[in-house]
Formats: sequence, structure tokens, C-alpha cells
Amino acid sequence: MISRRNVFRKMKWIILAFLGYAGYRTSHRTMSTEKATQYRITGHLAEGISFYGPVILQKNGSHIRFFSSSCTHLGCQITEENNRKLVCPCHGSEFSTDGEILKGPAGKPLRELTFSYHREKDEYIVHLSS
Repeated sequence: MISRRNVFRKMKWIILAFLGYAGYRTSHRTMSTEKATQYRITGHLAEGISFYGPVILQKNGSHIRFFSSSCTHLGCQITEENNRKLVCPCHGSEFSTDGEILKGPAGKPLRELTFSYHREKDEYIVHLSS
């Protein structure tokens, strides 16, 4: 028969091992997902709405706007347009193609991003951080 003391000792080591592993996973994830500050798009931009990872492009003729693709509710990535609406796949928030809220639970519009254009490289540099 195993004594209570031995059970508690084993439980202590199991808990410490789990906490150590959880701490390693959290710090590893933080280091590997360090946020980029710029996103580069080269070449011709398609008319309408386009998705480029962390960036949503809205192009209407020569008028170009970039928005963050992170939903302002919990940060899920928006990757689709449906009936002229940008739809968050996680909780159903809907935004207009101008980034304005049409339906919650999101409480803020999509963040519009600044950008620069380098003619010689035919490259747009979108600034992801404010």
C-alpha cells in the first residue's frame, strides 16, 4: 500500500513538471510569434477586396486602403468577404468593406493601416504597428 505522503510527493513532481512544460510552451510561442511591423506586397493590386495574411486591401480605382485582418473582438483573422461584408469566422462579427462594424460582438471598426509605395520596386509596404 502506498502512503499518503508518497502520493503527495508524486503529485507534487507531476504538477511541477506540468507547470514547467506549460511555461516552456508559453515562452516558446511568444518568441516564435513575435509580431512583424511591416508587410510587403509587390506587383499589381486587384480591384475590390483582397486578403494578404495580416492585411485586407480595399482598392477602388486609384483609391487604396489597407486594414488589419484581425477582428477587433478577439483577434481572429478575417479571410473572407461575403455579400460585400467582411466576416469574422470565429464569432460572426461583420464589417463593411470600409472597416465599419455592421454586426457584433466586435465593438470597434477594423484598424486602418498606413502604407508607403516604392515605385522602383513596385512594392507597397504596409505598416502593421501604429
